[in-house]
Amino acid sequence: MRADPPRNVRPRFRRHPPDRRDATFEGATRTPWLICRPRRFFGWTFSVIGLAILIAGPGASATPITAIAFSPDGSLLLASGYKKVEIRSVKDRTFQSVLNCDLTKITALAFSQDGRHLAVAGGTPGDSGKVEWFEWNPAGLVNRSKELKTEWEHHFLPSEFDDVATSLSFSPDGAKLAIASADHSVDVLSIGDGISRAKTIYSLTQHAGPVLSVAFSPKGNLLVTASSDRSLKVWDAATGKQLRTFSHHTAIVRCVAFKAPEKETAGA
Repeated sequence: MRADPPRNVRPRFRRHPPDRRDATFEGATRTPWLICRPRRFFGWTFSVIGLAILIAGPGASATPITAIAFSPDGSLLLASGYKKVEIRSVKDRTFQSVLNCDLTKITALAFSQDGRHLAVAGGTPGDSGKVEWFEWNPAGLVNRSKELKTEWEHHFLPSEFDDVATSLSFSPDGAKLAIASADHSVDVLSIGDGISRAKTIYSLTQHAGPVLSVAFSPKGNLLVTASSDRSLKVWDAATGKQLRTFSHHTAIVRCVAFKAPEKETAGA
């Protein structure tokens, strides 16, 4: 049974500044900055919003959390740190393990469609951007001590950028990986034949500002990018041809996501 928080303790939520993109904590008070901007909260009944509360357990790091992701089975929560990814149990918040990375700043985490691989995007702002590729094997995480830092098999993908890599998206069939960067570009890689044979299919360079988000459509035929140039662009995912631009936004476009398609039901 989950214990309720003390009745006289209530979380304090503030409207975050416009440049805040993810969850982190402010000073010693650990006031949560949430990844969304809701108007009201009701008690402690949080779902995804509770990720910020979940990570803020005893001994939580003061390093800003700039990327989070659930494991494929939903039992683990991954959160970025300085040159590492911390792994905690969703059920009881216990520390499970650490993935050591060579990226100074981590900006995005994404699992492959088959759940066997983890892509970690980041780099050094203003200097370089890369994506680190891990073989995901959660079986060894159970009952590990806090001091143990698991060594995971990992590689760097062939794409390299002139600024930090900002976003990742796997195609629905798992054959492609799109990587956005603050250097105004997006690389789309072919990964269907294995990571050792990964190669860049095409690069998109038509944005006039850092590309902050990228997403494949549910059918995999379209790719959409969002940028600080206040536009969304739609591309043919097979060829990289630009199909349309939405430029009516009045501010930076930070994130793009597709709604999951409705499941078809059989009628009698």
